Amino acid sequence: MLDACEKREVQQNSGERARVKEPTERAPNISVISALRLSGVGATMMIEGAVDTRVWDGYIERFLVPELEPGEIVMLDQVSFHGSLRAIGQIRNTHVKTAVKPGVSSPGLFTLHML
Repeated sequence: MLDACEKREVQQNSGERARVKEPTERAPNISVISALRLSGVGATMMIEGAVDTRVWDGYIERFLVPELEPGEIVMLDQVSFHGSLRAIGQIRNTHVKTAVKPGVSSPGLFTLHML
């Protein structure tokens, strides 16, 4: 198996197209979700595959909510599954604030909307 950083050299006869056989085996996609606090990283979950609303709801219920403390703010962005009403409801039941970062049209612009 070829390493991704390995140099691949091909010799070809003049006028002929160079052909390189690339490895087709791919590693599984691993998704990582974590909470970032001033004190460090917490509530980390890793799964094989992509994150969708079902996975997000499970993360909120089993990983994030048990670690939330009064006065904390949960920031969400515009990823579709962040809008899960189930997850937002679970977060609100812990009496922490929820903020949504809207789509940013300018690199220097950063506004939060409290839910």
